[in-house]
Amino acid sequence: MSRPRLAASAPSSAPGLARRLALGATLAGALCGPACGGGVGGDPRPSASILVPRAGTASVAPGGALSFEGRCAGGGGPITHAWSFPGGSPASSAEAIPGPVHFDAAGTFTATYACSDARGPSAAATATVQVGALPARFALQLQYGGGADAYQADFEWAAARVAEVVRGPVAGLAPDPAHPDTCDGVDMASGDGHLAVLAMLKPLDGAGGALALSSPCVLRGSDRLPIASIVRIDSADAAALQAAGKLRSVILHELLHALGFGVLWGAPAGSQPGFDLLGDAAGADPFFTGAEGRAAFRDFDGGAGYPGTPVPVEAGGGAATRVGHWRKTIFADELMTGSITGTSQPLSRTTLGSLADLGYQVDFGRAEPFLLGPRLAPPQRIDPAGGVDLSGDLSAEPPRIR
Repeated sequence: MSRPRLAASAPSSAPGLARRLALGATLAGALCGPACGGGVGGDPRPSASILVPRAGTASVAPGGALSFEGRCAGGGGPITHAWSFPGGSPASSAEAIPGPVHFDAAGTFTATYACSDARGPSAAATATVQVGALPARFALQLQYGGGADAYQADFEWAAARVAEVVRGPVAGLAPDPAHPDTCDGVDMASGDGHLAVLAMLKPLDGAGGALALSSPCVLRGSDRLPIASIVRIDSADAAALQAAGKLRSVILHELLHALGFGVLWGAPAGSQPGFDLLGDAAGADPFFTGAEGRAAFRDFDGGAGYPGTPVPVEAGGGAATRVGHWRKTIFADELMTGSITGTSQPLSRTTLGSLADLGYQVDFGRAEPFLLGPRLAPPQRIDPAGGVDLSGDLSAEPPRIR
C-alpha cells in the first residue's frame, strides 16, 4: 500500500502549513500502522547502530582485543544479529554483544553490524578498526608551584604514564589574552591542544588528613574536556607518601581526576558541567553508564557476572568522594578507587573505557592486568584497609568554559 504524500504547494501561512503537516502525519500513521515502526525516516526495516566502539573508530596494537556492542531498533518479531570483523578473530558473530575480538595483523579494517526481523534486514552500521602502534599525540604540560618541583621526578613519571594510555584529543585552542586561563591564580600555558596541569604542594589540613585535591580549571567549549587543571598534594603528607612508595600512585590517581575522571561524570546542573554518565547518583547503588567503560568491565575485567547494575561507583564517603571513584569493595586495589591499597594499583581497562566515554582516544593495550575481587555485593562504605585514604580529593570548584 502506498503512503500518502504531501504535494508541493506555494508558500502559505505557518499555521496552515502546520495543519497540513499534522494531517499528513496522521494519515501516514493510519495507513502504515505498526509495521512502520523501528526504522529511520519512515523506513519499515529495523535500524542497526554500533554502541561500542563509541566514536565509530577504535585503535589497538597488534595482538590486542576490542569490545563491540550493537543495538537493533526492531519491533517486527524475533531479531537476528550479524557482525563481520575483517582481520579479527572471531571473523563474525551472531550476537548483539559478541565479546572480545582479537586483531593480530596491522592494518585498517571496517567492522560491520546489521540486524534483521520479520520486516527484513537493516542497513549495515560500520566501525573503523585501526591495528598498529598508536602515535604519541597527547601530553601533560606540568607547571610547578609551592615547592612541588622537589617531587618533579614523581610527577613526570605519572605524566608519562598518562601519555602512554591517552592519545588524544589534541585539538588546539588559541590563548585568550583578555581572559587568561588560570588555576589557583596562576596563568596556565594551555593554548596548544595539550593539557596544562599545575602541580602544587599546598597545606590542606595537616598530616594524615586529606592528602590531595584535584580538579579541571578550564574546559574547552567544543568538547567540554579540560585544557587546564590543578593537582594539589598536601605539603604535610608528600614526604611521607614518597617514603612509603605511594606518592607516584597518588599523583597518577590525581592526574586522571585532572583529565575529568569522576569529576565530569555527573549530569549538567547549573554552572557545573558534566557528561551525564551516572545512574542512581543520589541512591544507594550508583553506577557508571558509559558504553566503553561498561564494555571493558564486562569483557575484560571480570564484571560479566556482576549481579548489580554496572559499573559500580562509590556509594560511600563524603560529597568529594562519592560517585567520583570506582566502588572499593568491588574494585579492591584498582588505581581509581577511593584509597591506595595493596602492593600495586592496576590501571584497569574499565578506567580507560571511562576516559573514552568522556571523549579521549585511549590505548586499551596499555591497561594493566586486572580482575575484580571475589566479593560482588554492593558495598555502602569505603574501607581503606590500612592504605592511603584518598577520600575527599575531588574539588567542588566549577571549571570555567571557553
